[in-house]
Amino acid sequence: MQEKIKIRSLQTAEEYRACQELQMKVWGLPELEVLPYHQALTAVLNGGMLLGAYDGEKLVGFCYGFVGLDEAGDTIICSHMLAVLPDYRGQGIGYQLKLAQREKALSRGIKTMTWTYDPMEAANAYLNIHRLGGVVRHYYVNHYGEMPDKLNQGIPSDRLLLEWYLDSKRVRAILEKRFPPISGEARKVLFLQHSPHGPEPGGIDLEAAENNLLVEIPSNFQVLKKEAFPLALRWRLEVRKAMLHYLSRGYRVEDVLRRDREKIAYVLVKGEE
Repeated sequence: MQEKIKIRSLQTAEEYRACQELQMKVWGLPELEVLPYHQALTAVLNGGMLLGAYDGEKLVGFCYGFVGLDEAGDTIICSHMLAVLPDYRGQGIGYQLKLAQREKALSRGIKTMTWTYDPMEAANAYLNIHRLGGVVRHYYVNHYGEMPDKLNQGIPSDRLLLEWYLDSKRVRAILEKRFPPISGEARKVLFLQHSPHGPEPGGIDLEAAENNLLVEIPSNFQVLKKEAFPLALRWRLEVRKAMLHYLSRGYRVEDVLRRDREKIAYVLVKGEE
């Protein structure tokens, strides 16, 4: 991340409005879908977080989370939104925003953060799981229903639930870059194959029982949606089938591998954590 980028809490009504404008720019949200000022302010005043990444006075990214409870009744942070302007991507700003969220949560004694994300968004998957050390155990089918924004229009809003155990040995090791990588030599239960129409899902293997499995996805789902929407929909449904099958059988997602420029692979593991 460039040194000139500073991360801090949003403080004024004008900064909150800049955050709303950023949401519309990044996600193509209609105005009715942006985070309301009064809701964000109330969440922040009651333990939530709205952090901005600033290039001078310009807001170039933000993350938003609110306080929630897990199934055991323990306090967690539900990190609901993260966005960075396109011209500022690839600089580690999203990563630094998440680390700032983590630091703030730990300072309050909160040790778990969760959020959902689209399983087909490869860059988000790599950040959430490989770089931050999140774990996935749950797949939600069409979680938000039909969504009107440009990124999600016309396709089921399936999501993975990311669990980030902020002070676990595994997460600390990953953030300190001393966690041994998981081997990429594992059985593929969904793989990408090339065709004249674009990257196609090469069929699903639902008979695997090895401890480590791979689920491949294309590296740019948004481009695929624009250029070959029926193929993008096939990917959505095939990944859904593979993930639901193996997550329901005790597997969890613990890593994401960059195979090449055209695909990544989720690493599903089972056994002792």
